[in-house]
Amino acid sequence: MKKIIAIVLALATVFTFSATAFAAPSGRINKAQAKQIALDHAGFTENEVRFTKAKLDFDDGIFEYDIEFFVGRVEYDYTIAAADGRIIEFDIDGKEPAAPADIITKDEAKAIALGHAGVAESEARFAKVELDYDDGAYEYDVEFTANNTEYDYTVAAADGRIIKFETENKTPVTVPTDIITEADAKAIALRHAGLTESEVRFTKVELDYDDGAYEYDVEFTANNTEYDYTIAAADGRIIKFETENKTPVTVPTDIITEADAKAIALRHAGLTESEVRFTKVELDYDDGAYEYDIEFVAGNTEYDYTVNAANGKIVDFDREPVEHHFSLSVLVRWIKDFFAAIFG
Repeated sequence: MKKIIAIVLALATVFTFSATAFAAPSGRINKAQAKQIALDHAGFTENEVRFTKAKLDFDDGIFEYDIEFFVGRVEYDYTIAAADGRIIEFDIDGKEPAAPADIITKDEAKAIALGHAGVAESEARFAKVELDYDDGAYEYDVEFTANNTEYDYTVAAADGRIIKFETENKTPVTVPTDIITEADAKAIALRHAGLTESEVRFTKVELDYDDGAYEYDVEFTANNTEYDYTIAAADGRIIKFETENKTPVTVPTDIITEADAKAIALRHAGLTESEVRFTKVELDYDDGAYEYDIEFVAGNTEYDYTVNAANGKIVDFDREPVEHHFSLSVLVRWIKDFFAAIFG
């Protein structure tokens, strides 16, 4: 019963601390004051603007207000320190003006593009007719397809002038009938590799069109090896081939153990295992050698060691103060540590 009471009291203490940790500090400016600071800086009164955001955030270890508002089509964005009302950052983003009434219509922009292309509207399939605002002026982006050709026009909305146009031929490419088959390409690759179809697992057999010629891309695996062939579809010639050994790397048996690596790091740091909390102990393979990555915390210091697994030599180490950013993960860890201490 005493243990249960202790647990409840401890949890209450922890949650009380967490609530305090996340609460904004007292004696700081409030939201209304932050909004007024932004308004004063921008030179407006509250009835002249439309607020879209006024929020207290915690960023980089300090509380700050994020204030956003509109004046007409212009957006103002302020970041204000909650501690002293200092403006940390501000940005003004001008929105596009309303489209004038005397610009050409969508139908007129379409007609201008079609006339330039020499295409009748009945022959065209429009993909896009859109009014955009770019470089301080309104313009229509007109895209359509006709007779296997894609047309893309940019038309000035003020006077109908064609600012830019592009065409692209989309005539389907016909695959020739006198090329080798997929089965032929597979057989050519297998014969070159000295393998039979029953010994391999194909992962890709695909006809591609590259640099003006058709070619087969043939990929397969066998005996922990990947094979990649490029074969000319016109005559079966092997254009390119690659192999890559995929044999799993076996961890040697004559390396130091995880416990050895931990002991080496602790000895170098001048600490005992009971004084630290390990956060990472991992065997890695880097630059052709196995090594242990050891990380632990003692007090307010975090230690990071890289230990050569072959000879126990310390390859690299670093230590730095722990940054105390309270989070849910920290709370969970505290609770777990507390239960471990109570129940062993």
